[in-house]
Amino acid sequence: MYIIDMEIKVKEMIKLLESNGFRQVRSKGSHFRYADDKGHKVTIPAGHGMNETLKPGTAKSIKKQAGLK
Repeated sequence: MYIIDMEIKVKEMIKLLESNGFRQVRSKGSHFRYADDKGHKVTIPAGHGMNETLKPGTAKSIKKQAGLK
């Protein structure tokens, strides 16, 4: 699996989630909601688009919620 310990772009985070079995279940405004079959749910904020860089703390939190190590 992929370990996130630095800044990552929104589109890279989405690719990471999708490669680990997540699919987009909804979106509202600039937030995308992803879920997998194991019950993990995460929200990806994309305030200024897909090329926006997520802060390290946000990326770490998303990774933790997704159950990725």
